Amino acid sequence: FLELGAGCGLPGFAVAKHGAEVLLTDLPELCPLLECNVSANHSESATVAPLSWGDSSDARNVIEKHGKAGWDYIIAADVGYVAAHVQKALVKTIDMLRAAGTEGSTRPPSRVVFALCCRPGEVEAFTAQIQGVAWEIDTLEKMDLAAATGV
Repeated sequence: FLELGAGCGLPGFAVAKHGAEVLLTDLPELCPLLECNVSANHSESATVAPLSWGDSSDARNVIEKHGKAGWDYIIAADVGYVAAHVQKALVKTIDMLRAAGTEGSTRPPSRVVFALCCRPGEVEAFTAQIQGVAWEIDTLEKMDLAAATGV
C-alpha cells in the first residue's frame, strides 16, 4: 500500500495493523511527524517518504527507493478539499505511481482508493476535476456522517 497525503498516517496505520506493508507519503516538511507516529505506534510495516504532488522527481524517487514492483493499492483520504491546480498535480502523481512495476509485466496498475469528506460541493468538484482522466471510477459508498452520528 502507498498512502498519499498521509498527514498523521491514520489510514496507513489501519492498513499496517492488518498486516500490510505501507509507505506513508506527504510533503517533506510533514515527514518528521509521520516518522514520530511510526515510532510511537511501533509499526515495523510502515515506512515514510517525502512526496510533493506534481513533482516528477519526487515520484521517481519514491518508485526507485520503495516501489519498483509497484503497489496493489494507493490510498488517499481527505484530499478532495485542495484547489483545482493541486488536484491536477495529484492526478499527475497518481498516474506515475500507478504505472510502477507494470512495464514489461502482466501486473495491472495500482488501484486507487479515495476517501472524501462530504463538505458542500467537495465530492462533485473533485469528481469533475478528474473526469478527463482515463480511470475507471466507482463509488463504493456514500455516507452522511452527520446524519449517521447526529452531529
